[in-house]
Amino acid sequence: MTRIKINVKRRLTEGKQLLNEVSLEKAKESLDSKKLLKAIKQYAINYAHSDPWEWSDVYTDEAEVEASYSPDRLLGMPDGGLRPQALNNMVSTMHKSLKGWIWDMIPEDIETDRTRRDKSNQALALLWLLRLIRTQPSMMKKVVHDYAEDSEKTMEDFEMYFNYKHLMEKPDLNSIGSLDELAQVVLNARDAIRDYQEKQSYANVEEGTEVFRDDDELKIYAIHNKGAACELGKGTDWCTAAPGLDYFAEYYEEDDPLFYFDAALPADPEEDAPRARFQFHYGSGQFMDEDDNPVSGHTEDILHSALMQTDAPAKYSVLRKHDRGLKLGNPGTSRETLEGLVDNPELTYNDLHRIAQHPNTSEESLRKLMHASVRSRDYMGAMTLHPLAAVHGDGGVKDYGVSLKAVLAQRETSPEFLEELWEITWKRYQEELEKTAASLRKSPYNEERPDWYASVSPRQFHRIKEFFMPVWKKIAWNPTVATSTLEEIIEKAEPSDYVKELIKQKILAREAGEEELDFVELRRRVTQPGRNSSDEDLSRQRGAAMQAFHSGENISESKVFARWQKIIK
Repeated sequence: MTRIKINVKRRLTEGKQLLNEVSLEKAKESLDSKKLLKAIKQYAINYAHSDPWEWSDVYTDEAEVEASYSPDRLLGMPDGGLRPQALNNMVSTMHKSLKGWIWDMIPEDIETDRTRRDKSNQALALLWLLRLIRTQPSMMKKVVHDYAEDSEKTMEDFEMYFNYKHLMEKPDLNSIGSLDELAQVVLNARDAIRDYQEKQSYANVEEGTEVFRDDDELKIYAIHNKGAACELGKGTDWCTAAPGLDYFAEYYEEDDPLFYFDAALPADPEEDAPRARFQFHYGSGQFMDEDDNPVSGHTEDILHSALMQTDAPAKYSVLRKHDRGLKLGNPGTSRETLEGLVDNPELTYNDLHRIAQHPNTSEESLRKLMHASVRSRDYMGAMTLHPLAAVHGDGGVKDYGVSLKAVLAQRETSPEFLEELWEITWKRYQEELEKTAASLRKSPYNEERPDWYASVSPRQFHRIKEFFMPVWKKIAWNPTVATSTLEEIIEKAEPSDYVKELIKQKILAREAGEEELDFVELRRRVTQPGRNSSDEDLSRQRGAAMQAFHSGENISESKVFARWQKIIK
């Protein structure tokens, strides 16, 4: 009898040890296990019965359910009286939801051995959560229907639990029966964790602490090693300050260190405030308080501004980049500040776009952007790579910034500005034609087939024009464009018949002394000449055609125009 008890106890112990050591890949298989799918199926049946009139269409006998609902009778039927296909659809949807949202509850940075990327802690957390989900309907609801409600809090509890498991009253996660109990276990260990941190002594603290400001009001340091991170982070919930775990190495880069703040930030300038510590990591965009929660935007602005007044920005480009982003994202940034940014050699192509779009950017600054020399994968809109990337072998990297110029073309500037923009882009278009022609002539295909250049070049030249044409059209629709520029676009760019007619209508309206026409009115005059704009049938057809055109269907402008000519006649 005693031997049997000992063997059973040993098997249970070995089973728990195996559960704690299972690999993450093996644990993921449980996401598709029969036990989990069975639990989801039962939950789906109960969920449908929780509101039978709303879900009446999934029952086998919908009419009977609507007439009189008998839960005892229906629940006693196979699949709870639900139609098999409807039930399968519910289970499939809930299963997908669970498999997606459960990962919002499991931290990625709780490896058992970070040097080997041991993911057994994640595996343990996953299997533990799945057990709760299978056995507790409230947990199933939390993940399936509440989209991992309070997932961030669960993540924090898991991080503290695994980082300081040796201080937990229940170091075996499988002995914990719920998320609430896990939260309580972690809460009960808070004092022990703080005492543990305070007792630790760390080497190279002074060596790893770069001081930028140190006075009674504010302390600002850059942290460069694990010792400094743990010493300065004593008593906080920062994972980078966790002894024995090298989360610090995950974040630290020589040119992107952690920044430590010790400050009193009163809500009221006339009131005193307790001192608090903060840790910023610009590379990952994490700006945290002592409890490892994101700080408010107000606090972030105060501490960042204080950091920018030290010598740190001169040394760390990541600070300058972040600061530029804040200024460009603020509609209140002054014209003078934007003028100072335009000449900054560290600007990215995205920065140039944001300056071009900023409402306070002066025309002088916009002109500098027009002439800016950029090397970037040049996008028009969001997705269109340069069509000749393969021909030129440059992966779409160009220096003429067509997408940037398209933004400039939409700004209400002087007629001279738009004329210059047209001339610059027309010149670059001509240069690109010459470059493409030379590349095509040098192609080995041209030597093998005498007619190859003649058959291929027109298509390639057309693609180049289509790449530049959006800029020219935006110039044409701009209310400040000069009539002479419009005439040049018609003459030189040779746009489609539809665009040409729109431009002509704009010129005719100006010659007649009318107020500047917007694009909608121009389009109406081209598509409905001599017709009342209230004609509902024509308006509906026009709307359908133009919607097709703007939605990106394979309908060229010429075809849209031809279609409308047919409708009108």
